[in-house]
Amino acid sequence: SLLPSRVIDVGPPDGSQEPFLYSSKEHSDYYLTLSHRWGDYDTVKTRLENLSDRSISMPIRTLPKSFRDAVVITRKLGLRYLWIDTLCIVQDDPSDWESQASNMANIFRNSLMTIAAAVDNCYENGHYSKNLGSFSLSQIVMNQALGRPSGVLDAGAWILQEQLLSPRVLYFTADELFWDCVCINASESYPTRIPDLVYNSHSHGRSYRSFKEATWRQIVQAYSSRDITLETDRMIATAGVVSLTEKMLNDRCIFGLWAKNLNGEQMWQELLWSVD
Repeated sequence: SLLPSRVIDVGPPDGSQEPFLYSSKEHSDYYLTLSHRWGDYDTVKTRLENLSDRSISMPIRTLPKSFRDAVVITRKLGLRYLWIDTLCIVQDDPSDWESQASNMANIFRNSLMTIAAAVDNCYENGHYSKNLGSFSLSQIVMNQALGRPSGVLDAGAWILQEQLLSPRVLYFTADELFWDCVCINASESYPTRIPDLVYNSHSHGRSYRSFKEATWRQIVQAYSSRDITLETDRMIATAGVVSLTEKMLNDRCIFGLWAKNLNGEQMWQELLWSVD
């Protein structure tokens, strides 16, 4: 795949070289993306003042634990490139941000896999909040709690697009790994496949198995319940999902309503609720 315009070169698998920001210049290769909730770490962000230095070296020890983990995972998989929004977008350069934001959907769609840091305070705790150690697998009881529980990633509006558009997502939760792609949903407890009853009844990630099976109302409902820092970003944060849905439905989206059924889309009914 064509690399994003700026990525992290993680160096060789042995870690003998520090990561640095690499301007890809139409370079094609495999790369990973990181999905995470932003923390209050201003020093972590790439800015105009540190862009030149980071293009030479970005010592791994200076990065938050979750970013260090992502670098190590990329190396372990034998890959060279990683994209993290906090580092690969110049945060105080409006033109760079607008350019990258408009391409965000393609960045996640074209990545080989998205690493999802679904752990509270992942900046400090990393992807795993504890060492799991060794254990044996058992499938004697179908426990609904074995589906991926909702977590910090399920509250962010930007992250919904990342979850929907990524071809593969590897979730690092506090207790175990979860795998999500268009073909299968699995976990360490269910390594071959999470039974549909378990996954669909409890998971709050991609509860629809593939994007084609999702309905627009499901997406809007999931998106509307999520937080976003800047309200002005709401349309941008769904642009990639809207574009793909337009192609699938061969229709045009007008502020969340579909042109071919515009009259029906504007109909609504009040639901009356009683609270004891």
